[in-house]
Amino acid sequence: MSMTDPLSAASEALTGVSGADWGDVYLKRGNSRSLYFSDGKIEETSSRCTSGCSVRLLRGKHTAIASSSGVEHGAVARMWNEACQLASVTAPALPEGDFPLERPRAFFPDDLEFCYHLDKELRRECKWISQVSMSCSSSLSHSALACADGQFASSRQFTSFGVSVLLERNGRVESGSSFWSRRGDAREYFAALEPDRLARKALERALLNLEAVECPAGTMPVVLSESAGGTIIHEACGHGMEADLVYEEHSCFAGMIGRQVAAESVTIVDDATVPGAYGSYEIDDEGVPASRTVLVENGILKAYLTDRRSARLYGHPLTGNGRRSGYATLPLPRMSNTFVTPGQDDEQSMIAKAGHGLYVRCMGGGEVNTTTGEFVFEVTEGYLIENGAVTKPVKGASLIGTGIQALKGIRAVGRHLHLESGICEKGGQSAPVTDGQPSLLIDGLIVGGTATE
Repeated sequence: MSMTDPLSAASEALTGVSGADWGDVYLKRGNSRSLYFSDGKIEETSSRCTSGCSVRLLRGKHTAIASSSGVEHGAVARMWNEACQLASVTAPALPEGDFPLERPRAFFPDDLEFCYHLDKELRRECKWISQVSMSCSSSLSHSALACADGQFASSRQFTSFGVSVLLERNGRVESGSSFWSRRGDAREYFAALEPDRLARKALERALLNLEAVECPAGTMPVVLSESAGGTIIHEACGHGMEADLVYEEHSCFAGMIGRQVAAESVTIVDDATVPGAYGSYEIDDEGVPASRTVLVENGILKAYLTDRRSARLYGHPLTGNGRRSGYATLPLPRMSNTFVTPGQDDEQSMIAKAGHGLYVRCMGGGEVNTTTGEFVFEVTEGYLIENGAVTKPVKGASLIGTGIQALKGIRAVGRHLHLESGICEKGGQSAPVTDGQPSLLIDGLIVGGTATE
């Protein structure tokens, strides 16, 4: 039996549901493989397969969902009946046929000698290394969706490799890491992978941290390098522009459409159509085509990111941002590739304008309160700006502020956009995303530091 036949039957049945605003049938099979290398040996390898289906029905503000592992032996028909009972709707019967979906097999290299080679080479180059660790993962998934609009199928591959180095010198312990993640064919990824380059970048960052001084604290100008990765844009701004958080009163951007939320030089875009980007896709997990959404244009808030539920409830256009991490989870409005568009300013001129402040080359994790916009983010690679020039590396630095305050405090926007891949967590679900920015000069950020003077 072809997949088209049962999906067509499900689509037709969904058009006959009485009492529901929307419904869909979602199926997914996935395979992931990974390894963890540490202390000169492979510590762990794993391979995981998942398979399942769900039926979802929307009725006003309420959602009924029934899910089951496996896609054969009438699983979809059983979940169909359960979802209809949960939603208290009447619907035509769904045939109890199988929904065959190809079993994916994620590619993973057989030859892992490069891990042992890297470990030996790094230790030969630096006598202070106490640990070298590497992680590698590859995943492939196939999914299919039926709704009243038709039937859709997609396949997605993600691959990642990272190196972390731990140094110890005179009782001081510091670390550095470097990762590269990509969406697309895994064979092409491993053919293009440069583990030596990533390893040396990780070692360079660790050595830099050994020389870093304690960071001073206070309110000061901050220059975010294009390589800083767009953490502030994603965490402190992007999440607050997701429609479910806006209308559940968990966003500082609620009611701000048409109002100024950033400096006039700032335009922020979420674009799921960027070729090859980690957060890109052709259709979202609700069958809506991927799109480019301008969230902020010349400082004015223009739109929120929506899924089908929030678009229907709150009267906003569909933006194609309904994403779910698995067959048993509900779609949520999620970012894809979110970034500040390039401007006209030069990074060196930003540093000169800052005078005395902080230059940030790489950001780490942190915390954000989307309701108030307040954030605290770790700086993993930063430098002092003294007399308009970048000087000593610092450690223990953090950036503190609020999303709107930070956006309005942007004084200059650089010419070159840089994107960084990552995994976004929301509502217990993980999604691959990309965020980025050109270089930015921001006034009025509080820098948290550990310097006593």
